[in-house]
Amino acid sequence: MKSNQPQFLLFLVCLLQRSHHVHTQQLQTCTGPILRFPPPSKGQCLTSWADQRGEEKIYPEDFDGILNQVQIFQCPSRGKRVIISNGIPNHGVILKNPRGPCEVHWVVEVPLNPLVANERTEIPIRGMIAMAMNGVPAYGPQENDNNNAVEGTMGVQGARFWYGHAGPNSAWHVHNPKMGREVESHQNLLGYAMDGFPIYGHLDDDSVLDPCNGMYNDGNKYQYHVRTLDQVNDDLEYCNSNSPENNWNYILGCYHGSVNDTRIFDSTSYSLDDDCFI
Repeated sequence: MKSNQPQFLLFLVCLLQRSHHVHTQQLQTCTGPILRFPPPSKGQCLTSWADQRGEEKIYPEDFDGILNQVQIFQCPSRGKRVIISNGIPNHGVILKNPRGPCEVHWVVEVPLNPLVANERTEIPIRGMIAMAMNGVPAYGPQENDNNNAVEGTMGVQGARFWYGHAGPNSAWHVHNPKMGREVESHQNLLGYAMDGFPIYGHLDDDSVLDPCNGMYNDGNKYQYHVRTLDQVNDDLEYCNSNSPENNWNYILGCYHGSVNDTRIFDSTSYSLDDDCFI
């Protein structure tokens, strides 16, 4: 009688691997359900910042020892770029809501060598679309009230500023295309989109960008560039009919690569591959 032990062990290994993976969620948007990437577990919180709206917090003096931590690895055997961070900003902020940030145990796996896909994919209307170089996630251009999070005075206070704000779950994030830099230029690598392509600062002439905010550089490699507020027409509706390309394309207009293999893990239960290096 043939033993089923090998098949059972394989099933058990797969089950254990999945238990460490923060499951993606589907969100109804302009083109239909798409993947979104919820945050993993939280760590320490800056509880001393509660109910201090309008206060300026200087980094690192006012951060109560809860400081920014981020490492970005290349893992060639599996073809992954791995960003591990605690989600705490590495710069000063001004509090615009009654919450301070909590550490978030981020591990983001994106393709190390992403490929331009045949079809473009819509980014989530809300939630994470990229990870900035300082380990703070960049969100889409809307808040939960459907208002423009980047421009205007309506909606959630504090969302539009370069330094970001804490969400209802106290996860710090940015909507502004400066992605956590007070000043940026086209030469600055600001972060990585969830499809793996790099995101750089704005170009003075954004007409060279495709609807996803991408272009091929001089080395024939694809990369994104953010757009300034003046380069985006916020009078338009967010959805561009049922197109995957949105009209509020401050950071991204769409994904030009695939996010099917992008994963979020919890750093408290994550192990790097042996060949990963910084």
